[in-house]
Amino acid sequence: MEAIQKELKIINKRVLEIHLLIFAIVALGFFLEYKKGNVEFIFILIVLGFSFLGLITSYIIYKKKNDSTSVKWILMITFGIAYAVNLLKAENAMTFIFLFPYSMIYTLYADKKLSYIQNTAATILVGVFVALKISRGAVTNLDISNYVLIAGTIIMYLPAVFSVVTLTGKLKKQTAENLIEIESKEKAMRRAMDNLFEIANLVKNNSSELNNIIDDISSSTIAFSTAVEEIAQSASSTATEIQETNNIVENIKREVENTSQASMEIQDSTNVTMGIVEKGQDIINNLSSMSDDVKFNNNSVSKTMDGLKTKSDDIVNITSVIAQISEQTNLLALNAAIEAARVGEAGRGFAVVADEIKKLAQESKNNSDNIAKIIFELQSETNLSVKAVGELIRINEKQQELVNEVSSMFKSISSNISEIKDKTYRLNSMMKNVIQGMAGIETAGDNIAAASEETMANSEEAAAMSKEHINQAEIARKLSNELLEAIKGLTKGDS
Repeated sequence: MEAIQKELKIINKRVLEIHLLIFAIVALGFFLEYKKGNVEFIFILIVLGFSFLGLITSYIIYKKKNDSTSVKWILMITFGIAYAVNLLKAENAMTFIFLFPYSMIYTLYADKKLSYIQNTAATILVGVFVALKISRGAVTNLDISNYVLIAGTIIMYLPAVFSVVTLTGKLKKQTAENLIEIESKEKAMRRAMDNLFEIANLVKNNSSELNNIIDDISSSTIAFSTAVEEIAQSASSTATEIQETNNIVENIKREVENTSQASMEIQDSTNVTMGIVEKGQDIINNLSSMSDDVKFNNNSVSKTMDGLKTKSDDIVNITSVIAQISEQTNLLALNAAIEAARVGEAGRGFAVVADEIKKLAQESKNNSDNIAKIIFELQSETNLSVKAVGELIRINEKQQELVNEVSSMFKSISSNISEIKDKTYRLNSMMKNVIQGMAGIETAGDNIAAASEETMANSEEAAAMSKEHINQAEIARKLSNELLEAIKGLTKGDS
């Protein structure tokens, strides 16, 4: 919206400057005609009075609020009245040419309503002028040729100027809508990135808890392995050490019960962690879906920008047509000057008017060039928007890659937690077997040798399982550390 207001400020300034130039040219022409006695002072006062009133009022409004939409209406009405008075009072048919610079100025606003009202009123006024001329008997071959020329010029001019206003209006409207849409997509992208980093922090915190759980499992498993070795040593002792063995068995039983309790707690923590990981995976999936939607919308905006560029090229072609009309008007002014020269001294005033018409036609061409320049600037801004959308698409693709990486990491965590859960379940089963074995040792003292052998066999198996479990715990710790490093890298990249 700020860009649109800025553009309106510039257009209001240019329109005021052009109207001031027109006022100066018209005032000079009236002065020359007044000195020759061709025009009355009261007529000059009326025409210039309306024009000057419009200039002063518009300038005051512009100084208070330079993006006001009232400036164009005040200038169009006051200068339109001045043009109507001048045209209806004129004797020369070529006076209608003042319509073109007067009308061309307001195409800068790309306001269909303003353009239709102004050009329709001006066309009707020219028709009244021609009718009055005919009613006064101006029906010579030259007059009829001028009437045909007036009609042909207006017929060529009106569609061209209406097309310029319509296409320029559509371009400005679509550009404003695209800017708003881009701003909305940028906000959505920022929200998605905030969600991503919130998920990253959640993974970071849960990964730290997982490391703590793995450390507990490793410590408990090492303690259990040590106890199993003590059991094996005790099982090989002689019968004279049975009492000592029983005491050791009691200690082992307590250690095994503590280890079993710790293992149960690990299993519960693993279940909680698994739930968190599954929730995180769901969030990652939603984020991935949002990224796909953002990518689709960005592609749609990019296609719209391409369409705007094509329409801008069409407007440039139309401004070329307007420039050609201005050149044709120059030729008409030249013909009028030649006719005035042929008339002699009586045509000198008309020659001055023809010269002023030529200048106005040149000003029309300059205005057409200004329109082409503005369209070029709009095209440049559209190209910048296309580049910005392309950059958004690239960022979205990079974000999608990061989301996929985080999703893969979540899957790895889930797999390792499941494996830890299975190992913990097996460890709990082994703990129960060991506890039952200890109870058997206590109740079967006379079978201590056989129980010791069974205990030794179970201890060796438990030791092997403990080593395997320790290895798995180390692998899980390594994966967890890698995940933490990846998350830290992601958060550092954001900062």
